[in-house]
Amino acid sequence: MTNTGARWWSWCAAAGVLAADLGSKAWASQYVSEGAGSGAIGGFVRLRRVSNQGASFGLGAQHPLVVIALAVLGTAGVAWWLTRTMTAGERIAVGVVLGGALGNLLDRLVQGAVTDWMQVPWYPATFNLADLCIRGGIIAALALRLLHSRLPSRRHPQPSMADVA
Repeated sequence: MTNTGARWWSWCAAAGVLAADLGSKAWASQYVSEGAGSGAIGGFVRLRRVSNQGASFGLGAQHPLVVIALAVLGTAGVAWWLTRTMTAGERIAVGVVLGGALGNLLDRLVQGAVTDWMQVPWYPATFNLADLCIRGGIIAALALRLLHSRLPSRRHPQPSMADVA
């Protein structure tokens, strides 16, 4: 994939994640009750809608302007990260992170809080699709970077013993 093609797909990934996140939050706002959990998806994901003015785990909820400022800086940092040299897979994974960051940032700017609506038994906080994409995209980008750094480069092949002799 060309660098231009990878850039295009990364922006498509960001837009797709943003649309899916905003759509899922609109759905949750209409169909998931606030506060106490209701229903489950496959007995695995419990539905519980909350408005979170803070960052992860509600940190900083008493200082929403600071949280918004940090969210703007974080989102700008992800957008900058997208301009760096990386593989196509890494670029698309970072696009997924950007889409999630934009989804939560828009929630904060428009509503003053992020709409979280999912819970799983082993994780203590309620979260949303954007949170999943941010975490999953970061893990994927870092794993791809690690994998790429361990593979021999195609541009600069390592000399073999026959070349040295």
